[in-house]
Amino acid sequence: MASDVELLTDQFPTAPLITIKSVDLWIRHIAKKGELTASSVNRIIGSGKNFFKYLQLIKEVPQSESNPFIVPTEFKISNKPNSKSINKTQSWLPFSPKEIVGLHQDALNEHQTLADLILIAMHTGARIEEICSLLCKHINLHEQSITIVDAKTEAGERTIPIHPFIKDRIEELIEESTDDYLLTGLTKNKYGDRSNAIGKRFGRLKTKHNFSSRYVFHSIRKTFTTMLENAGVGENLAADIVGHEKPRITYGLYSGGASLEVMREAIKKITYERAR
Repeated sequence: MASDVELLTDQFPTAPLITIKSVDLWIRHIAKKGELTASSVNRIIGSGKNFFKYLQLIKEVPQSESNPFIVPTEFKISNKPNSKSINKTQSWLPFSPKEIVGLHQDALNEHQTLADLILIAMHTGARIEEICSLLCKHINLHEQSITIVDAKTEAGERTIPIHPFIKDRIEELIEESTDDYLLTGLTKNKYGDRSNAIGKRFGRLKTKHNFSSRYVFHSIRKTFTTMLENAGVGENLAADIVGHEKPRITYGLYSGGASLEVMREAIKKITYERAR
């Protein structure tokens, strides 16, 4: 997002220059010049929308002014089968439990930290950024819990139980840490993201196993959620575990969330054959 905003401010050095017409001409120009995909155009427009909201927040732009960052019709993307959108997308697919075990076992032979990342994801359903930003202090060994604070959404900030299968490895990782992070030694990119490099390493691993572009690290989260559903875990409880908004207004607005013990019993239902 930061790089997108840099691209934007190079073209529009002052707020009054940002208009619906100028943004439309600019995005079409850079899309043609850079041969950008519809996904890239949508990402840049999304970054621009957020930046414009920030300008409104700091009163550089009136609150009443409409957000000028609109995706041109020819770049609109839809994942709905009956959509008339030119650009159709397909959602990411979950791995099968057996496939995740295979990826984890292969990672053990190539890169221990990647193997640990996969192991934690397959037993928590946490996002890659959430896991990579975990500090050792976020782990409560007495309560056997993990507190996720660097989440994508407010609902994502949560405390979940440590799965019994990864308890020993979590303790080892805390002992081995040299920088206060649970996954020690990860390099940061210029924006402070610790998940970038190891995420690319996972991409090479899954490509090696002939998985298509519809399989990404987030697919592990989808597998975990699917396994909860197949184990009979209710939707509200699953939402508490993986950090989603509650689907119903009563629990979503008024419930304080499931207890650790209730979540622990649900997480125990997640088991992987031949996992080591």
